[in-house]
Amino acid sequence: MKDPIKFFSIKKFPVVRQAALDFGAPKLRYRATTKLHGAQGSIYVTPEGEVVPQSRNLVLGEQEDSHGFARWVLSRQEAFKACLKPGFVVYGEWCGPGIQKKVALNALEKPAFACFSVFDISSGHIYPADTVKERYLSLELAPELRDEVFVIPLGVSFDIDWRNCEDSFQDICSLADEVSLLDPWVKERFGIEGPGEGLVLYPEAVLPGQTSNIDTFDFSRRELFSKYVFKVHGEHFGKGKWQSPHRTIELQKFAEGEAFAAYFVTSRRMSQCLVELELQENDLGSGDLKLVQRWMGQDIKKESIEYLKQAGFKWKHVSGAVSQRVRLLFAEYLQ
Repeated sequence: MKDPIKFFSIKKFPVVRQAALDFGAPKLRYRATTKLHGAQGSIYVTPEGEVVPQSRNLVLGEQEDSHGFARWVLSRQEAFKACLKPGFVVYGEWCGPGIQKKVALNALEKPAFACFSVFDISSGHIYPADTVKERYLSLELAPELRDEVFVIPLGVSFDIDWRNCEDSFQDICSLADEVSLLDPWVKERFGIEGPGEGLVLYPEAVLPGQTSNIDTFDFSRRELFSKYVFKVHGEHFGKGKWQSPHRTIELQKFAEGEAFAAYFVTSRRMSQCLVELELQENDLGSGDLKLVQRWMGQDIKKESIEYLKQAGFKWKHVSGAVSQRVRLLFAEYLQ
């Protein structure tokens, strides 16, 4: 097996809103979970029963590891065969000491795997892990994983009318801000008080009273699930909170190259970049710059493209400034 079975990239609110408007703006009910800040990993049990650890972009093994995740999975193969059905992938965050900085999870005594989604390859259906933990992720059958593998629970519901969503979005932002100050799930589960990242919101149902073709939506289908899931970072996580779909005037200043780059090219994003690319901060070389610039550029473009469009700008107006800012920040990491 050469290529991982990847989880999709979770979109920002304005991107999902635009997709919803393009499709007729269905009114949806969402469930929120806390967004953990770790290193994304997954465990695939093949139809033949082989246990395969994966990072976001790589199939892992003894010679290719990510923060010890592969070693941990491979040492517990029988446990994962017991609790995860063949042909399924469980996605989660590998989190704990030394994996990320400035979040509550960094204070864990040992690493843990927090599951957020389960994917049935044969049917193409994907689910929030909390909704199928008894059916497809039977952790009670693997007691040795009890203190190491956890399921991120679904929380509060939000009803979103995509044509008139400002109030709902502000409520979501307020909750994400609270999480970025104190992650409630980490506090409840581990007794650790500290900041989280924000929220992920999963579509649960189409609200009543809409057209029949909308009512038949099955959000477990991967193409729909990936289209309507979105994330919101809390203000205190370090990525700002200027996410409202109607704040075009405020965005004008960010579309000026240097100001835009200064806002988006941050040490926190660079840390995330190094985790995703599986680069060690103390082992960076000048040859890694292009790889880092490419990842940072793609990540920033994905996050900002709708805001730029609303402000009347294009990515080409700011890409040079972003690249230069990444170069300067990368040079600081080499010192």
